[in-house]
Amino acid sequence: MKTSLLFIGLVFFITACNFNGNKQGEGSTDSISADNPTGALWGYEYDSVKQDYYPIKLKEVNQDTLNAGTVTAIINKTWPDVQVNYLKTSNDTVFITIPNSTVLTQQMGTEGAEEFIVTTTYSYTELHGIQYVSFSFEAGDHANPGIYSRDGWDK
Repeated sequence: MKTSLLFIGLVFFITACNFNGNKQGEGSTDSISADNPTGALWGYEYDSVKQDYYPIKLKEVNQDTLNAGTVTAIINKTWPDVQVNYLKTSNDTVFITIPNSTVLTQQMGTEGAEEFIVTTTYSYTELHGIQYVSFSFEAGDHANPGIYSRDGWDK
């Protein structure tokens, strides 16, 4: 009897020690909130074979709990020099503004500005039902305002 109880206890102990219900990097969905945005949702990588950049998903999120405020907080944390303000959502479009767009349009270069617009577009289009992002800011040498979607950068 003692041996059986010891065996059951040992199995329980090993199982409890090895259990990790949300392993990072194994297709898990992170629970993120506007109070605790944790890193970028999308990145932009260079393919040396195709000699072109492409968007890459960095983090899986639960679309049921993701909201525009959280995406805005993540973008603003990821891009501290280019802050966006969420204005509204209408049908399948999120409307944002960049009050001080000088860094984006004049200082990041064309590739940096494109990376910002692509990753921001992909991040907001993670929201359920959102297909487009309307950017409002003063146009410059490296970026222009407008309505963007994933279609412009699909692999």
